[in-house]
Amino acid sequence: MAMDPSKAVKEYKVDLVASQEENKMLTKIVNMTPMKRLYQKFFS
Repeated sequence: MAMDPSKAVKEYKVDLVASQEENKMLTKIVNMTPMKRLYQKFFS
């Protein structure tokens, strides 16, 4: 099952950008104080 290289690269880049955005969000959550995490969990 051969795949067009340009299509594979495009899909990879889209996945990479999505993963980087998710990583930024998770990093922010991990770096928060416990009280801020609780506040965000219940009030956002």
